[in-house]
Amino acid sequence: MGDNPVKQEVKNFNVKTLRKIETEEKNILPTQTEIQAEKKMVNEEPCRKEVEDFDVKKLRRTKTEEKNKLPTSVDIETEKTIIKGETCRKEVADFDVKKLRKTTTEEKNKLPTPKDIQDEKKMMKGGRK
Repeated sequence: MGDNPVKQEVKNFNVKTLRKIETEEKNILPTQTEIQAEKKMVNEEPCRKEVEDFDVKKLRRTKTEEKNKLPTSVDIETEKTIIKGETCRKEVADFDVKKLRKTTTEEKNKLPTPKDIQDEKKMMKGGRK
């Protein structure tokens, strides 16, 4: 099999057409002294003191309302029997076919005729002038 055009183009590419550029580092890493200064700031006493001196009495009591309630054991057992298919099989076996009504299918989205297609093509050509 022959090479596909993209592979052929890559093989024949002339590297001399590329321009030489200097790489510029925009995300400069912190120096060792900057890291040490950050560690010192995190471990400083004022932050800890502020947390230790916080007055818990300033907090307000809130009531949590559970919106996604967990199912009860009865719900779980019901679900298990449905999953096993016992309920579904019984419903299918006991279903009365006589309750079904006769229906007719009516196609509402009709396909265009060849004449409709030709008319639309003519209209599209006329609009491109």
